Amino acid sequence: PPPTPLLLMLSRTHTHSQFTAIRRPHTLMLVFFQTLYAPKGASMTNKILVAARIAGFDLTLDPDFRLGETNKTPAFLSQFPFGKVPAFVSARGEPLFESNAICLFVASGCEQLLPADPMKNALVHQFLFFSETELYPPATTWLLQANGTIPANAEVQQRAQHDVVRVMRIIDTLLAKEPFLTGGHVSLADIALVCDLAPLFQKVQVSALGELPRVQQWFKACTELAAFVQVIGHVEIRTTQATAAPSPARIQKRESALERPRLDKAAVDKVFVDMPATTFDIQQLRTLLASDPDTGLGYLKNDFDTDGWSLWLADYQTSDEQQLSSVDDAYAIIQQQFAILRDCDQWLFSTTCVFCNEGSTPGISGIWVVRGAELPFKALKLPDIESAYSWRQLDLSDDMSTFIAEEFMRCKDGFAHWGKVFRRGCML
Repeated sequence: PPPTPLLLMLSRTHTHSQFTAIRRPHTLMLVFFQTLYAPKGASMTNKILVAARIAGFDLTLDPDFRLGETNKTPAFLSQFPFGKVPAFVSARGEPLFESNAICLFVASGCEQLLPADPMKNALVHQFLFFSETELYPPATTWLLQANGTIPANAEVQQRAQHDVVRVMRIIDTLLAKEPFLTGGHVSLADIALVCDLAPLFQKVQVSALGELPRVQQWFKACTELAAFVQVIGHVEIRTTQATAAPSPARIQKRESALERPRLDKAAVDKVFVDMPATTFDIQQLRTLLASDPDTGLGYLKNDFDTDGWSLWLADYQTSDEQQLSSVDDAYAIIQQQFAILRDCDQWLFSTTCVFCNEGSTPGISGIWVVRGAELPFKALKLPDIESAYSWRQLDLSDDMSTFIAEEFMRCKDGFAHWGKVFRRGCML
């Protein structure tokens, strides 16, 4: 018989078409892979991959994807103009972004994950939206502040913990009726919530979990499924809070900062008394950045008063004889300096971070928003703080300056400066 027609399953990526040739008698099949562009290990990525495994959906996670690089290339933006990830290309070359949208596409046709019954289908959508708006933001805030990835803020942390526990109690009540959120088996609803909770449960001791046995049983039943294990590995719920023993040098620096006399408020006010009037509110910037970085950055870019304020990038200076010994000791230096400046917070703002690669010495760099056009440290009789850094003034009308400010104020995964990756940060 004549050869069967060539079967093409086309999937265009942002750089090239990926395919493999499968030879059968009288047949050549070119099978193009459906590709997911997303950061490996992120909860939004994991829920897509878990859903794909349960649904039997053939999906390839692009191994070369780099957040902040790949999704900013012209080729990627030609398919995904917003640059958002996760992003997905179907077997027909159709682009799709937003993790929930991709999950729904992956699960379509799988009755277990996304039932055909209208009410049950709507319930799955309900929990997807619920997890995205009510669980993911506070869980992420709690985790990132707990491990020092973003600057600590007690008020924001307390609110995040309250919101997560509230969601857990709601889940526990719902699970009194059924073993899973939409019935007797795992659906896309369970996958979304479990993937959003897993990083927090693994890294932080959530004491309220001990009072919610149904949540524990549900979480354990989900994460022990083969699809979960294959994607996120075996999940161990943290039962004790991890605490790092500070080095003697760090303790000494922290104590010296606390013992140092506070700056005289009248003297501080005198330094800034002759500044021109301004409509830019540094306290509002601080509050917005702590609760919603996008809103805070929007306020900085749109309302920044260049006549009344200046923006600076500061890099801590070290010599061969005075290298920073560890991430903890570098962070202690930041804490010491911020403790000295704690009465200047209506005139100064900073997000300062420690950067370090495996086996290298750490570095300290930060963004400073300063009242006035000049650095005030000498006038405040704190020349040692000014001389500790090399300073470069930034201009928010310049794209590179805006990018630097955004990177420091977001402190996202993969953030790096001078070739070293972000470790810890602190906000003044």
